[in-house]
Amino acid sequence: MCPSCGSKWNCYKKFTRFAQVVFDKQTAEEGLDALEAFVKKCGLPTKMGQLRSKAEITPEVLRKVADTCNIIKCNPRTLTRDEVYDILMECM
Repeated sequence: MCPSCGSKWNCYKKFTRFAQVVFDKQTAEEGLDALEAFVKKCGLPTKMGQLRSKAEITPEVLRKVADTCNIIKCNPRTLTRDEVYDILMECM
């Protein structure tokens, strides 16, 4: 079950379509691998430690970010502040 949309297959289908349209790949997994390679090729950060922040990024700072960020209501499903925090923590 997808935690984002509640559907068992909806997200997989969307990622598969993304893979096909954006990267000319056949599966969701291949598309995500291609996206990861693209991000690395561009030199974009994938972890908080790679941001070269002047301020130390701690769980407490990330909690404040999650508690004060704008929650976009037009996403397929609105995230809670705890979900935003969890996503930020995964990036540590």
